[in-house]
Amino acid sequence: MEVALKNGKRAAIVGASAEAIHTIEAARALGVRVTALDGNPQAAGLAAADEARVIDISDETAALECLRQIRKEEGLDFLLVAPIGRYLTTTGAVNDALELRGISKEAAERCTDKWEFHRTLAEAGLRECRCELLDHAFWKRYGAGVMGERETAFSYPVVLKPRYGSGSRGIRIAESAEALRAELETLRQESAGVSESGISGGTDALPPGGKNSLPESRAAESGYPEDYVAEELVSGEEYGADGAVTADGFHLILLRKKRLTPLPARQAVGYVSVVPQGQKEAGEREDLTGAVALYLERIVRVLGLRDCLLHADLMIARGRAPFVIELSARPSGHFLHDLFTPLATGVDMAAEMVKYQMGAPYCFVPERVEPMMIRYFDFTGRAAYVPDEEEVKEVLDCAAETAGQVGVLPESARDVRAEEPVSGNGRAPEIAAGSSGEADDTVHLVRYECHIRQGDRLAAPDTGHVLMERGFFILRAQDDKYASSAEAEEALERAAERVLGAFRIV
Repeated sequence: MEVALKNGKRAAIVGASAEAIHTIEAARALGVRVTALDGNPQAAGLAAADEARVIDISDETAALECLRQIRKEEGLDFLLVAPIGRYLTTTGAVNDALELRGISKEAAERCTDKWEFHRTLAEAGLRECRCELLDHAFWKRYGAGVMGERETAFSYPVVLKPRYGSGSRGIRIAESAEALRAELETLRQESAGVSESGISGGTDALPPGGKNSLPESRAAESGYPEDYVAEELVSGEEYGADGAVTADGFHLILLRKKRLTPLPARQAVGYVSVVPQGQKEAGEREDLTGAVALYLERIVRVLGLRDCLLHADLMIARGRAPFVIELSARPSGHFLHDLFTPLATGVDMAAEMVKYQMGAPYCFVPERVEPMMIRYFDFTGRAAYVPDEEEVKEVLDCAAETAGQVGVLPESARDVRAEEPVSGNGRAPEIAAGSSGEADDTVHLVRYECHIRQGDRLAAPDTGHVLMERGFFILRAQDDKYASSAEAEEALERAAERVLGAFRIV
């Protein structure tokens, strides 16, 4: 795909998955010529760019030589960053070598290595929990009681997670020292089995079609598990945050409250925008956004982040400082940075970062935050009935017109009855009209994209990939109709349950 070079700026992006398309298109819309690199010739982002290069992005040397040549022949002003996992470090290495503005390799390693992330922030007093590294040396000497006193030093539950990688891959929860020993033994036995079968592990965040160069893979091939960290599971409510770092400092764009599946996966199945204090009456509730912004600003300084977008996962409990679970210098995936955050805030963070890199006027500060929810389809079972967009709108309209009347469904759905019992987390259609007796006529459907088809068998949503393939819907509450942000959030939750209740899952 070719476009005329409008402003003389040239950029490249390392990693060209489907989630990179929005960033590529935002840059091209601003007149920037984009070269995309990915190890998979069929990567969706390659077709969206002006120029595509099939390069294994796990190979820093190959990526750097490719971009060095492009810079020599055509020029290269900056790198774009889209949602990416481990190989954010390749972007950092290129920025360092070519002296481009953006995240450094050292900072990228602190973001992508959970042990270094914890150690760096713990030393600065910004992450208070017990954490242990279970690396190759640990697994090599692993035996009964190898952790010794460290097992009893933990406050349980303890979460085990791979040192590298993102999402819910490989997450395990231990409620006691005995359970921790059992989980460690399971990991050891599984890795021994992998080695014997000749199948290598530890491939998280690899570019499709790219080679596996992870050190944890070599550990698995030797019969040892990949590197893990074991850390205390901090209690509270989980939030996500979108932000940006520029020469002007840190900018918090949006704080999002998460809706999660149970442990151990704790997979996010929905987000609700947090309206900052000031849009409602002062003193309504704690100024969460202000507290989070100050906390993340300190973290940004300690990690050495500069000229980048970021997303963070946080645990927040009343009366306690925020606790960062993970943070990475790249935008959030899951239809957040490219859809939900712009809709809720009016800020397209990808486009604003391109403007910043170009030296053009930019703004990461939302004028206001709309009370909105994005919800994914966390069903388990067989899809016996799937409503279309018009039927979903009708469900919401019916709920407003017939508040308190249980069992009111769109006409097209009324012939779909309980031929089989609902199982798993399937919801009966009868709740579609709501049973709260409250009319949510100020909650409206903004976007509905459902890729579930009637007859599909839906596995338990234990990974983000499973959920993203199914689609989502977005709701907006009319802010001036609710006395508080909490009331708007409750209305969004009720409306979301009505939408989900229009499905028939058996």
